[in-house]
Amino acid sequence: FLNKANAKLSEILSKLKGKKIAIECGEWEGIAHQVFRILDDKNILKAARIHTPLAVTMLSNELPVSTTNKLQLIHEFETLNNVDCISSCTGYMKSQVIQHVLGTDCEKANQIKVIPNPVDSNNYKPGSCSREKSIDKINTLLQKEFITDDTYNIYFIGSVETRKGTELAVGSIAKIAEKLPQARFCFLGHHGGNDGKNLTANTKLSPEVLYTKIPAQYRDQVAFAGYVDHAELPSIIESGDVFPIMYLGDNFPGTVAEIALMEKPILTLSRGGINEMLKNENGELVAYDLGSSLETASDKLAQGVLELYDNPTQRNCMGKRLGALIRDKYAPEKVSREIIEFYSDCLLKKN
Repeated sequence: FLNKANAKLSEILSKLKGKKIAIECGEWEGIAHQVFRILDDKNILKAARIHTPLAVTMLSNELPVSTTNKLQLIHEFETLNNVDCISSCTGYMKSQVIQHVLGTDCEKANQIKVIPNPVDSNNYKPGSCSREKSIDKINTLLQKEFITDDTYNIYFIGSVETRKGTELAVGSIAKIAEKLPQARFCFLGHHGGNDGKNLTANTKLSPEVLYTKIPAQYRDQVAFAGYVDHAELPSIIESGDVFPIMYLGDNFPGTVAEIALMEKPILTLSRGGINEMLKNENGELVAYDLGSSLETASDKLAQGVLELYDNPTQRNCMGKRLGALIRDKYAPEKVSREIIEFYSDCLLKKN
């Protein structure tokens, strides 16, 4: 795949010879590392946009230093080391890249500019789908009647992996289900299987193993829907009542912005880029704050979910505040302009 991506990029560039161009590439898997290594043209800006490097995810997911992973680490480093400029969605991930990938002595590392992502405010908005249709969609995905008008729906959106705090989420289930038999826990995202295969280096957890961590009497309240096409997410989110985000240290998760744009309440660990995303101008976390401790995370999540169940008005107000914050703070026109201005300035410096 990398060879094909680099060959295609080279083909495109050959057709645009002499024009001023900015190439933006994420660092994940070092997609453009071959072209970036040899490309030297004053009219072409090589720009890297930080996602979450493997060197960072290896720490939280406790991944092995295998030959394949070493090769990906090299490709990602080459991509970052050979660009003209680097931007990161959050200050948190900038610090992680400096610490675990480039090193503090690297000149490029200290020039990384923090620019957030623009959000998809057109496709994610409350009322884009009825709750009834959303319930039907979830049940169709699961091929059973899992949720109804009377259930209290707790949706975990994101890959089912340690980095996303899956075990912390699972650790809260019994405490919630004991008090709320109408609670339904649905994990939406890539998970592992019996074959042990993964789409990327980040190991996904198996539902079969996770079910063993849940007392038998509560397992029928838990479902794993697997990967959901991104275009379907607005209609999925609509039937969720609360959305826990247990990420151990993510960058700028689009899912968090999308849940907020749908004006749904979020309970979150105060870790990683979330601290920057969901804080208002006064530095206050607008979501339900679960603190930063991993040791108390499951207990605090259970407490928060039960508290919000008892207070639908609080859920509604929190959702509206989150929607207003994200819609204004990361407006597409505002953020896109900042990115274009950054690339234009960097390109001028090459000439």
